[in-house]
Order: sequence, then structure tokens, then C-alpha cells
Amino acid sequence: MESDLEATQENKKKVRVAPWIAVLGVAAAGGLGYLSWTERKELELANQDLEQLREERKSLANALDLHRASSTDLDVKLTSCKDELTQEKTTTAETSEKITVFEAELSACRSSVKDLEAETAEAKVKIEEFKDLTAKFQKMISSGKLDVMWRRGKMVVKLPEAVLFPSGSADLSEGGRAAIGEVAAILKDMSSRRFTVSGHTDNVPLGKDDPFRSNWELGSARAVAVLQVLIAKGVPPKNLSASAFAQYDPVASNTTKTGRARNRRIEIILEPQLSRALAMAAAAP
Repeated sequence: MESDLEATQENKKKVRVAPWIAVLGVAAAGGLGYLSWTERKELELANQDLEQLREERKSLANALDLHRASSTDLDVKLTSCKDELTQEKTTTAETSEKITVFEAELSACRSSVKDLEAETAEAKVKIEEFKDLTAKFQKMISSGKLDVMWRRGKMVVKLPEAVLFPSGSADLSEGGRAAIGEVAAILKDMSSRRFTVSGHTDNVPLGKDDPFRSNWELGSARAVAVLQVLIAKGVPPKNLSASAFAQYDPVASNTTKTGRARNRRIEIILEPQLSRALAMAAAAP
């Protein structure tokens, strides 16, 4: 594991900028010239998260327009066939077959439109939720205590090891307890959400004198330590769970000091709201 001094120095070098405020702040400052390469990269990644959501919503909206147009076209064809059936008695069988085909196509198209409408609405909700969560944590983001990001379709609050723990330890520092207390003050008001606290490490093996036998144990112990403080600060226990990924879910390369420092972290994952998931499942064919 990296030394306490190394981890602390790495943390001091970081400048966190919230994805939604950063763009305006940088523009006002006249560009990105004052940011280091690492800081620019982190800003780019944060903005890419948001842009990905925006592009997803745009693609869904375009597909929805296309399907609506197809639905209208099929309605016209179906009406034409019915008129043909009324006017041309000698071609009843042929026209009836056309009607059957168009009705099947129209039903499938309308089903697609319904699905796309639901997906477009869901994408819009995700963008608004991400903006809202970022705004709530803006003070902590600006002070370098945490980041807010999208990973695997879920919103994640990421806290670096250096903010929370001494190197190789699962005992929260005084500053770490204070940071988790600030997080709890926000999460406890989100009563409809469940949160998974996950512990992540770098890939450096623990020494024989370390209190933990593996990075799995270290990650687990850290996740539980954070969970306990969240509960003590008012987050309902029924809304919480803990997990560990050890070194097996890196966000950066473990070949550099900077990368290893980024991988040593706690993530608080906002699970999808159960009520919305049930509603979507019920609406599915």
C-alpha cells in the first residue's frame, strides 16, 4: 500500500470540479490553461458522463419520432386497405391479407413507440437526478472530498482513501468521520433510495504484519466502517448494504502512483428506486 505521506500528498494535488459547475467556471476563467493534465482528464471524464446521458436521450427521441412517423404511415395504409376491401369485392381475400399484415406491423410499431417513450422519459429523469445530486454535494466536490459520477448506469458518490483512512487501515480518521457525516446529512433525506457502500483498493498485496490478510478484507472492513457512521448519523439501516471489490474494479491504472491512489476509494452507489423499477417491470410486455 502507499505510505500515509504519499496518499496525503496525492490528495492535496487533486482539484475536484463538479461536472455541472465546472464547464461554466472554466469558461468564465477563459479556458483550461490553469488545470494540470490529470485535472483536465478528470473534468473531461465527468463531462463525458453527462454527455453520454444527453446523447442517449437524443438518440431515443430521434428513434421515437421515427416510430411515430411509421405508425402514422401504417395507419394510412390500413385505412386504404379497408377502403379497398369495401370497394373491390373481387379481391376480398387479397385485401384481407394486406389488412392482417398492416395491423400486425402497426401493433408492433405502437409497442415500440410505447417502449421508446418510457426509455426517453427515464433518460430525462436520470439527467435531472444527476444534476440534483451534483448540486447537493457541490460544497464537498469543490473542497476535494468526493466526486459524483455515473458508472454502469448508476449514480456513484466516490470518496478517496486519503480523505477517509490512514494507509492500510480501516479506522476512519477524524476528518474521514466528519466527511461521512456530511454525506449522511444528504443521504438521510433521500428516504426512497437504497445505498450500497463498496470498498476498493489498489493491487498492492498487504504485508505479513498488516492486520488484514487480503485486500478483500481491507475493502470489506472499510465499507462496513463507513456504513456504521452513516447509520449513526441518521441514514436508515434498511436503506444500506456493504460490499467489497478489493483491487478488481479499478478506475485507473495500477501501474502509477496516481492511478493506485485513485483506485483506493469508497463508493456509495445509489441503487435504482424500487417503485420506478416495479413500474417499468409492470409496463413491460
